[in-house]
Amino acid sequence: MHNSVDREKPIPIYYQIEESIRQDIAAGRLSPGDRLPTEQQLCDLFKVSRMTVRQALQNLISDGVVQRRRGHGPVVALSNVVHPLSHFSGFSDTLAAQGIHVTTKVLSLQTLPATGKEAAWLQVREGDPILFLRRLRLVDGTPIALQHTFLPKAVVGPIRAAELEEQPLYHLLDRRGFQLESATQKVSACMPTKLQCRLLALSSQTPLLYTERSSRLIGGVPLEFACSWYNSSRFSMTVELGS
Repeated sequence: MHNSVDREKPIPIYYQIEESIRQDIAAGRLSPGDRLPTEQQLCDLFKVSRMTVRQALQNLISDGVVQRRRGHGPVVALSNVVHPLSHFSGFSDTLAAQGIHVTTKVLSLQTLPATGKEAAWLQVREGDPILFLRRLRLVDGTPIALQHTFLPKAVVGPIRAAELEEQPLYHLLDRRGFQLESATQKVSACMPTKLQCRLLALSSQTPLLYTERSSRLIGGVPLEFACSWYNSSRFSMTVELGS
């Protein structure tokens, strides 16, 4: 890291520190996930006040270049994941098209009686058996999404957790002959619960991107209802609009 600033330049010192860190990232001297020097180390390195260092770091954090990770201090931000909403695809397939590999950790897979709300989502009778799937989705080993999925067991049959860690859910359903025709997705924002903070390794001040998706088979038969919570500092959604 360049360790000098030019006090004769009409450029703010904090901006020069920002640019030094940006240049190190661009040149590969700092990689995504790498820890930055502590605030005190940066003060000593550049011979500036802590207020100046904090201004530089805050600007980098606001721009998404650096992020604070609990217990680790500032680190180089991991690349942002973008999920376009202009076409229907699963989480894994969407990211694979961007060259991003997703891994899945199945937290639970249970057969439960449908509550009134779940019965309405899946158009089954209250008390009918449904599959409840809880997954953690990871990119580069970092948790990025928590997903709860509800499926009518009478339609999809039994599913093993090992199958879902080896392949995406939609691939499994496709191999069983299910043809998805359409889906409706609602997007909003929320603050994380304590459990979500722990599972997604987030601070309680990091907002989550929340989605609800209803997927239907040909003929309009409901196949899936899914609730997902995404780390908003790593994940965004885009919509392409036509004229």
